[in-house]
Amino acid sequence: MRDDGRVTWSSGLLTWVTGQNLALADDVAADLFGLDRDVCREGTEIETFLAKIAEADRSRVAMQLYRSIADGSVYLETFEVCAVAGRRRLALKGQAVGDVLFSCIVMEVVNDDTADLRELCFAAYDVARRRNQDKAAVHIMQTLVLIDETIPGAELH
Repeated sequence: MRDDGRVTWSSGLLTWVTGQNLALADDVAADLFGLDRDVCREGTEIETFLAKIAEADRSRVAMQLYRSIADGSVYLETFEVCAVAGRRRLALKGQAVGDVLFSCIVMEVVNDDTADLRELCFAAYDVARRRNQDKAAVHIMQTLVLIDETIPGAELH
């Protein structure tokens, strides 16, 4: 979890420039994957992120990622990662822009009764991004943070 004094962010951003195999992530996404923040800011290969995914999920996640890029479909996957803090379940939701750029939000999955509300927020975020409503997309991400803050005892990173 990252706190900037006003908003606590539990969702991160991951962008992959596919033609250059350059994957960039903000600090929250880097922390969720258990990767070095500086490396993620500068950019690394997508394989760096895939290597953190649990062996049982890795091939499915990679295959769906490449399929989503190939056919332009929305990408939504959940999987386990092996991070310094132990195993955690993450969700990725994103979409490719042509075959040159893939961008998604990353968040930790918490098993609770707010899953339906999160899914609706993910859908609203997707619509806002497609319509270039960046301000609305940011507010939707803030809503996801608020939803997570209402879970008693939840520790989000």
